[in-house]
Amino acid sequence: MREVTAGSRATVILPAGGKGERLAGLAGARHRSKVAIRAGRMSLIERTVRLWARAGVKRFVVLVFTHPGSVRAILGDGRRLGVSVRYSADPGRPVGRGGAILLAVERGLVPPGDTVVVHNPDDQIVGLDRDFASSILRRHRAAARRGALATAVCVPWTEYAYSSFAIRRGFARTAGMYPKVRLPAHVGLTVFEPAAIPLFRKLISLEKKTDFEKVVFPYLARRRRLGITMIPTKAWIPVNDLRGYHKLLATLGGR
Repeated sequence: MREVTAGSRATVILPAGGKGERLAGLAGARHRSKVAIRAGRMSLIERTVRLWARAGVKRFVVLVFTHPGSVRAILGDGRRLGVSVRYSADPGRPVGRGGAILLAVERGLVPPGDTVVVHNPDDQIVGLDRDFASSILRRHRAAARRGALATAVCVPWTEYAYSSFAIRRGFARTAGMYPKVRLPAHVGLTVFEPAAIPLFRKLISLEKKTDFEKVVFPYLARRRRLGITMIPTKAWIPVNDLRGYHKLLATLGGR
C-alpha cells in the first residue's frame, strides 16, 4: 500500500455548483454560488480550502456550474492561499457530483496516483483542532491498509430536519421537531484511494445527473471496501438553509 503522508500526493475536489436557493434571503445570495457566501470573516469555500491547506494539500479542483465567477473571484488560481486551484465546469447542464468528478478526472485535473478528497464546502467542519484534515488522511490510510478503497466521514447521529410523530389510529400520540436520528450520517467528506477513481468511469454516465453517493458508495459497501470514520455531531454544520447558516455564524462567533 502506497504511504500517504498528510497532504502529500493528495488532490481536494470541491463541488461548488449549487444554487443555494434556500439561502436566497441573504444579501447577494441570488447572484453567487452558495459556497461563495461569507460566514464570519471568509466564504464557505475559502474556509474549506484553508482547512486542507493546513494539512499540506497544495492541489485543489473546484467543480463549478452556477455563478462560477463568484467562486473564481474568491480563490483565483490559489496563489493568495499558497495553493493551486483549477476549475472544471459542467458541460452546459448539471451532471451531478458524480459526473462532475468524472469530468475533472477525464480532463486531467487530478494527477494519476493522487489520493482524492471530495469535500462539499457547504458541509462545514467546526470546533476541531487544526490537525483535523491530517487526521482524516491518516485514518483513511489506516482503513486502506485493511482493504478500503474509500473512507466516508460520518457523524454518529443527526437531526431530522422536520417534525415527526408516533401515530395510532390516524392520530398523533407524540410530536417532536428536529428529532435525533441515531444512524451514522455522511458529512459530505470522502477520501478515495487512487484505485477507486476508475469506478467513476465504470459506474457513472455523463448522460444523466448522478451523485456518486448513490452509485459508488453502495458498490463499495457491498464489497466491504468502504471505510467509515466518525467525528462528533456538533463538529458538522451543513449550510443548506438559513437555519444552518445562522448556526454556523453563532458557532464561529465572527471568526
